[in-house]
Amino acid sequence: MLINYRAPGLVAGRRPYPSYEAAMVLKSLGQVDVGETPEIPAEVFAGKIVFVGLNALTALVFIEAAPAWGIILITVDVVVIYAITVHGSELRDL
Repeated sequence: MLINYRAPGLVAGRRPYPSYEAAMVLKSLGQVDVGETPEIPAEVFAGKIVFVGLNALTALVFIEAAPAWGIILITVDVVVIYAITVHGSELRDL
C-alpha cells in the first residue's frame, strides 16, 4: 500500500516527527534491563510506527562505495531490530 503523504520539513522550527538514534534506543533498553529509568521512555514508541530497517536497506544499496561503513550500519540496524523484537514486550510492561 502506498500512502501519498509528504511531511513538511520544519514546523515552528522543529521536525514534525521525533527521531531517535539507535544508540539512544539501545542505551535505554540497557537501562530498563538494570532497573534504571530509561533515557527514552517506552511511552514514546507506544502505538507508533518505527522505521529501523530503512537505514539498513540504504546501507545495502551503497555497500560498494563504502563496504566497511555499510557493514557496520547494517550490523547496528540488525541489533536494534533484534532488541525491539525480543525485548519489546518488556518495554510494554513498564
